[in-house]
Amino acid sequence: MKKTQVALAAMALVASTAVLADGVTVYGTLDASVIKSKDSSATFSGSGQWGANAFGLRGSSDLNGGMKVNFNLEAGVNSANGGRDNGGPNGSAALNASTATNTTDTLGVTGLFNRAANVGITTSGGTITAGLQVTPFIATATSNLGLAGNNFVVPYLVNAGAADGGGTGASATGGFFQPDAISFSNSTGALSFSALTSTGDRAATAMNRYTGASVNYAISESTNVYAAYAQRSNAYTNWVAGIKHVAGELTLAAQYINTGLKVNTNIINNTSTAGVTTGTQTAVEGATYVLSAAYALGGGNTVGINYASTDFGAATTTGGTGYQSVASARTLTNLSFAHAMSKSTSLYAFYGRGQNSAATSYSSTGDTTMGVGINTNF
Repeated sequence: MKKTQVALAAMALVASTAVLADGVTVYGTLDASVIKSKDSSATFSGSGQWGANAFGLRGSSDLNGGMKVNFNLEAGVNSANGGRDNGGPNGSAALNASTATNTTDTLGVTGLFNRAANVGITTSGGTITAGLQVTPFIATATSNLGLAGNNFVVPYLVNAGAADGGGTGASATGGFFQPDAISFSNSTGALSFSALTSTGDRAATAMNRYTGASVNYAISESTNVYAAYAQRSNAYTNWVAGIKHVAGELTLAAQYINTGLKVNTNIINNTSTAGVTTGTQTAVEGATYVLSAAYALGGGNTVGINYASTDFGAATTTGGTGYQSVASARTLTNLSFAHAMSKSTSLYAFYGRGQNSAATSYSSTGDTTMGVGINTNF
């Protein structure tokens, strides 16, 4: 139960399932909350403050020679209005101009399975998967925290420059999910690893080419160390390394993210009040330090604290206030509480405080944000 309570709800790709047929299951997560940011009234938010709202199908079947074929289709859902949300922007015509990729654009409005659409083959030597899938960097960074939901996970990655708009048009990623990708993963004893690539456009200025990899090593049953890498052409190179330790009811975690942004006039990080984009991404290196802890109090109650600090130095942008222009470190402090009502349903509450224009909560603004909600898996 404790491991379930402290696991990452933001990437809720594994949940309780109902059997549709042999080897095929339907699953999902619904999350609804009421949140309030500083200087704003309380607002119902169905975008998944704790766990990403999603509905999906997954399955596998045996082939000859001990092989298996696997598939996964997953759509992000907004529980406030039933619309499309919580996922990568696949399946769209570009909303970007040919010379400008605005990382704040909402792309892929016609896409249905915007979180996963892939098929793979598993053998004794590992699994090869092709299609839209979560990147190794994001999966590794977000699965090695304490008690942390989307209200912390998404803001700290945004502050770190690790959640990008990526690419253009139908191949844009939305930050967490990579379309047109092929990956290989395997586990051998205490060691597990994964590698993913997407060739994307071959033009010299294209940003759809992506490469990522991760490795995790279990030092013991209670301690693991890990590292992951992500590189997008003409946009950035990121890597993360960290450690996670579970000692009885206490979970402790620490990680370091290095972000290297590249000069690119096609990446615009700023939007004016009139909705007109301005600014050009400059080359700058950022460092993010993350500390995370969770403690199981008993009775299905767990508390957690998360802290992240990101410093991009004194680099500036042209005509705007993108994350590169912040000379002082952006910090985010998050307090969380979860009460497990059952194995699949939890009540939660959180408080987030950011400094130096740090994002404080998923789908909300303000330097302080608090909320309460309910999350259920099926």
